Amino acid sequence: MRRAVLSPAQSSSSSPTLPTYSSSSHSPSSPTSSYSPKLSTIAICILLLLNVLIWSNRLMTQRHHNANHHVEVHPTGYASVDASINALEERYEDVIQKAEDAISQSRIVRNWGDHSNKAVEHANEALGHHTKAEGIRDELLAQRSALPPPPPSPPSPPASSEPLLPAKLVKPSSWFNGGNTNTKHLAIGMAQGINDAQLCVFVASLRKFSPASESSIVLFMDEVSPKAQEILDKNAATAIVFNKREIKMGDMHPSTYRWPMITDYINDNQRSIDMVLLADVRDMAFQGDPFSIVTRPGLYVFNGVESMTIGQDGWNGGWVKDCFGNGVFQQLYDKKIICSGVSLGTIDSILSYLDLMASTMGTPSFAQCERNGVDQGVHNVLIHTDKLTGSIYKYDQMSGPVANMQAKVMSLTSDFRVVNNANGDVPIMHQYDRYETLMTHLFKLYVDWDIHAESSGEGDCKGYTIKENVEAFKGRCDLSHESGGTVEECCTICNNKGSCKGFTHIRSGCWLKSCGDVNPDQMLSVPGATGGWTG
Repeated sequence: MRRAVLSPAQSSSSSPTLPTYSSSSHSPSSPTSSYSPKLSTIAICILLLLNVLIWSNRLMTQRHHNANHHVEVHPTGYASVDASINALEERYEDVIQKAEDAISQSRIVRNWGDHSNKAVEHANEALGHHTKAEGIRDELLAQRSALPPPPPSPPSPPASSEPLLPAKLVKPSSWFNGGNTNTKHLAIGMAQGINDAQLCVFVASLRKFSPASESSIVLFMDEVSPKAQEILDKNAATAIVFNKREIKMGDMHPSTYRWPMITDYINDNQRSIDMVLLADVRDMAFQGDPFSIVTRPGLYVFNGVESMTIGQDGWNGGWVKDCFGNGVFQQLYDKKIICSGVSLGTIDSILSYLDLMASTMGTPSFAQCERNGVDQGVHNVLIHTDKLTGSIYKYDQMSGPVANMQAKVMSLTSDFRVVNNANGDVPIMHQYDRYETLMTHLFKLYVDWDIHAESSGEGDCKGYTIKENVEAFKGRCDLSHESGGTVEECCTICNNKGSCKGFTHIRSGCWLKSCGDVNPDQMLSVPGATGGWTG
């Protein structure tokens, strides 16, 4: 295994400097819930209606929120209201989250006959939060509409010919693949902040179908734990270690600054590469050789969610509109969403694609629309507007060789195979963490150490058994959902509820349980989740 450490060289003083930009926008990516209460027809109608109201309102606000960030480029007449608008946006997001939490509590009622009044109470609570959110939204719109038209914006500066990411970084000797000119396939991606178990699933499942004699694995990582080092060594993978604080545009999202880093590496090593897999590492696994998909020269891309078009989807449409304008947005309105998390191709086609991705995102003007996920907007514009040279092969989710699991088109069989509608196993499973049973299966298959550290609680958690990376109560004895940023807070909340005997803590929330008995055989492996119980 070759581990390289990336450090920055002195950059030219003439290099453009990007303004700091941040946004709360992100694409939803939480695993699909497997709660399945038997709800009455009336309850189902209530919940469906509330879902439509909440999510449609969120999409409207997302577009409004994105537009407001453009205020930063206008003169100070607009800056005077930015603080109040930002405060209102934070209030809006807070009440929307409360509404979603209330809906979640309705969903997890397992016995409708015994808990119908409670479920209706939660539904009414969600509706109240939604009504409050509408009022905040109207206040936002009123403040913005009261402003005079903005003065004309100054002409955009010419695009810099120099990439704004680590083109000028000092590259270690192993970066150049030892001068090897024997061509191999390459799997490459960003693995910043990755869980060791997720890293193991990616590299071990890939090595099962693509041995080191045929392919290289190169991952950009911000740190390498001892366990990660062991995993990389065992699977003949290379880590390129970097410090995001020392690279240009390091304040942007990893989904943005990964592209010039990947582009630089492949440009420098193109003589030793024949085809490339560009991969989202954190949530990708393999059940076949991914490089078998590439049968002729070109770029291979794969649909994401197919139930709506780019224009119909608030996230993808917002990325395109904010970065490329309304004209391009209208041009792509009826186009299919193509996922930027997985692409393959032969070396010439991949280089052409990467050069355009990196140069498009490596300009000062792009910083005004940059945020998590916006690279998928660039990806779709390049593909749907014929900016790329060479052949492009597009695959859908019905019969294609890559499963983007969030699309919920391909099937998961009882023996944990992911198959398309032709009943064929697909080589690549992307977004496998949307299915917790599949994720648990993959961890059991490839992770050869215990990731579920168990301990006795202390302080407010005294008397609890605490177990990491598990959902121990899925679908059982649900009591309520409360906000809680830490496991200790969940213990405190549970202690103050007489009927609470356990909880699951995940994503700043405590799912309280009325039972404390657990069955190890029924536990699900969920990275980032922690179970606690008193039984």
